[in-house]
Amino acid sequence: GINAEYGAEYGDEFGNYIGPEIESESEASSEEEEQQPQEDEMEEEEMEQSQAIVLHEDKQYYPSALQVYGEDVETLVQEEDTQPLTQPIIEPIKTKKFVHV
Repeated sequence: GINAEYGAEYGDEFGNYIGPEIESESEASSEEEEQQPQEDEMEEEEMEQSQAIVLHEDKQYYPSALQVYGEDVETLVQEEDTQPLTQPIIEPIKTKKFVHV
């Protein structure tokens, strides 16, 4: 980003620095190059693990009911609805009208 000491004269309309090269950035990049071989070795190890072939059947997208609720909870999975289609899930409020005589 643009430092306050350089002002807006070294930035374009999007805020990108376009002024003369700053010495501190070039020194920092040389330090990063010295540390890079260690990072490359770590990235290669991660790539080997990430490229492992996992079958579609073996992938677990969501936790099982046992993992979510624990062993002391009984979970039921029903294939069909027990509530008939004629009965609404949330019944509408019926307003009752009374006539006082």
